[in-house]
Amino acid sequence: MPRLRSSSASIVPAVVLLAAAPLFGQAAGAPPTTNPARGTSATTGSLGIPTTPASQMLRPMFIAGRVAMEDGSPLPQRVAIRRSCHGGSTRKETFTDLHGTFSFQIGGSQTAITPDAGDNTAGVTTFGAAHGDPLSQTFATSSGISLSAQPMEQQVWSCDVSAELPGYHSDVIPLAGHHIMDDPDIGTIILHRVGPNAGSMISLTSMKAPREARKQFEKSRALLAKGKIAEARACAESAVSLYPAYAEGWNLLGGIHERERHMDEARAAYTRSVEADSKYMPPYVSLAQIAGAMKNWQEADRMSSKVMELDGVEFPQAFFVNAVANLNLGNFTSAERSARRAEQLDAQQHRIPRVQLLLGALLERKGEFQAAAAEYREYLRLVPQAPDVAAVQKQVASLDKMTAANSQPAPRP
Repeated sequence: MPRLRSSSASIVPAVVLLAAAPLFGQAAGAPPTTNPARGTSATTGSLGIPTTPASQMLRPMFIAGRVAMEDGSPLPQRVAIRRSCHGGSTRKETFTDLHGTFSFQIGGSQTAITPDAGDNTAGVTTFGAAHGDPLSQTFATSSGISLSAQPMEQQVWSCDVSAELPGYHSDVIPLAGHHIMDDPDIGTIILHRVGPNAGSMISLTSMKAPREARKQFEKSRALLAKGKIAEARACAESAVSLYPAYAEGWNLLGGIHERERHMDEARAAYTRSVEADSKYMPPYVSLAQIAGAMKNWQEADRMSSKVMELDGVEFPQAFFVNAVANLNLGNFTSAERSARRAEQLDAQQHRIPRVQLLLGALLERKGEFQAAAAEYREYLRLVPQAPDVAAVQKQVASLDKMTAANSQPAPRP
């Protein structure tokens, strides 16, 4: 029996256009659907929506863990522990001891650590102080992370915890699904040594920013969080005007322009950011995504490759964009290599489920139908409500038939 070959027309075009669509199947850090925490009780409001008693809204959450070196060697110094949340809020929470153990409290009345240059929560009011009412629509924890009026555990589900040590890359542990009554221990964060050319999530230029420029930068962030886009843009423009070498300021301005759909201005601002600090990675990622959306595959490849050169493991989406760009450029081996790396880097959070479609299409092209079907099935598992579920299911059924047909022994002459 002649071996059957796939016609992947129902899936490949979707993959080719991936860069023009949202890169993530859902918002990064979106709170998962879950039952009420153990030891808590939820009631139902007049609209049939579960509500939580005020006492549980105020209850703090305790987090503990350990930091270890990849090679098992002792920590060279106490290591900072940072919490980062969806929307850009980030905060240094505590330090380890010399044995690597750490613990901190989210919410309640603990004393916050003094912000450093990497924090972006300056000016955020402490828990409940802004309005007196802790159930108001906007408040912040005493650790400085701005959160909505939800039970504490749900507020932190969009947050990750990582460690900071110069010259090392940290594992990231998501707090999604972690309940107040759970064991505080979130496990061990491993620090991996990075090469001399590694990039950074924080620009060193920020440490040299004049006080007024920094003030305008933080004000822009705060306004952006409130949805006051035009005012945020004005403050960001003021920040980079006062300090033209402000890489993070230019990146912020680029993000505001992109949100306003002013793509030429966004590209220009991101370009100024990388010119100010060539090792600051976020603007490269944005430039790669814009190029992909414009189907400028050469530029998408160039910018995403820069992130990869800088060891940008914090940005699996850059590897995904690189894979899509190389697919469209006909560089299938490079496309699969980048897609595999994106899948590996996103293994914990699954923010880029469409990487499974991309891998499926690449494997299908190679005639590896069973492996391709497995990737498509993983996509269906990750995003069972995706709009293209029916098309993917149809492709899986087709591949299963071809796999079964090709496994039949050839008829004797």
